[in-house]
Order: sequence, then C-alpha cells, then structure tokens
Amino acid sequence: MASSSTENMITLVSSDGEEFVVNEKVARECRTIRNMMEDDCIITNIPLPNVTSKILSKVIEYCQKHVADAEKAAAAPIPEIAEEGSSSAPDASKADNKDSGEGSSSATAASKASNKDSGEGSSSATATATAAAKAKRDLEDWDKAFMNVNNNTLFDLILAANYLNVGGLLNLAAQAAANKIAGKQPEEIRETFNIKNDFTPEEEEEIRKEHSWAFQNTE
Repeated sequence: MASSSTENMITLVSSDGEEFVVNEKVARECRTIRNMMEDDCIITNIPLPNVTSKILSKVIEYCQKHVADAEKAAAAPIPEIAEEGSSSAPDASKADNKDSGEGSSSATAASKASNKDSGEGSSSATATATAAAKAKRDLEDWDKAFMNVNNNTLFDLILAANYLNVGGLLNLAAQAAANKIAGKQPEEIRETFNIKNDFTPEEEEEIRKEHSWAFQNTE
C-alpha cells in the first residue's frame, strides 16, 4: 500500500552538502520549501544553498518539535459535553411530585444521574483544558531553552528562518535578539553581534542628530 503524502520523506541538502531526510510534514513547516513542493509535486531532493548544516539541523529540530506537539494536541480526546436539556430533569421531578407521589423517587434518581453526567463532563473538560495549558507552557519552556545559543548561531538562525520562511522560528529568534540588545548603546550592539561600523564619525553624528529620538533611551 502506497504511503500517503504526509508520510513521504524529503531530502534537504545544506550549503555544505550534508543531507537531511525529514518527513514531509516537517519540511512543509518551511513555507519556502512548501512552495517548492507545490510547484513541483514530485520533488524529493531540495538544495538549500543559503543554510549551513549546523543551522539547518537546528531549524529541523524546531520544526520537528512543533509538528509533534501539534499532532499530539490534535489527537487529544475531546471531552463529552452534557446534552442540552439535562437540567430539565429536576423540573420534571417537581412536576411529577406535584401531580402524584408515584414515580417521584424515579424522577429524583433521573435528576441525580443527569447531574452526575453533567459533573463528569465538566471535570473532563477541565482536565483537558489543564492538560492543554500545561502543554503550551512546556512548549514555551522548550522554545526558550532552544534559543539558548551564542550570538553567531542566533544571527544565522534569523537569516535561515527568514530565508526558509518559518514564521514561528523567525519571531522567536528576533525576540531573543531584541532581548539581547535592549538598553544597549550602538557600539555595544555592534560588539555583541560582531557588526562592522561602516559609518564615519561625522556620518554617525549626523544620524544621531537626525534621529535623536531613537537614542533617547540608550544614552
């Protein structure tokens, strides 16, 4: 039996020639790759000349984790919700008691059973919501640990995420970079990310004058 398209394996080739065989679902997390696959439905070998093997392995790790968590969330059981009208059992019990004493015990039993079912459904929904919240926190903690990299790797991840169009990773890496430069002077930022200053002192001073508002919180 032929495997479905979601089970197909795709080979990604880094700029330094290393091959990574990944599930198609993982590859499709990169919109750039997804577009390539949609343009040529039989493509199975994709060269990525702008991404080194070191950084590509990190991108794949990120995509694999997020695909796995999404699949786990999709497979989680949906709690049963008590059917509408179950609350009418107590009213029915009151009506029976008013008309006749007969059958009142059965109506009360039905009411208790309805309340029990409703309570079980509520507990199930609460448990599911709690599990979902925990899964979200765990993924956020994983993302935070994943971004614990040196500045060069962080910069390369931003470039790779932008090139491969992995929105979640790009936002995550950009936020990590923003956290690193918050409150720092331009000189400190250049030193942090090893950025060469190609402005002359006069040009830099002119820029500071024209955009003084941008330097108010760093001086």
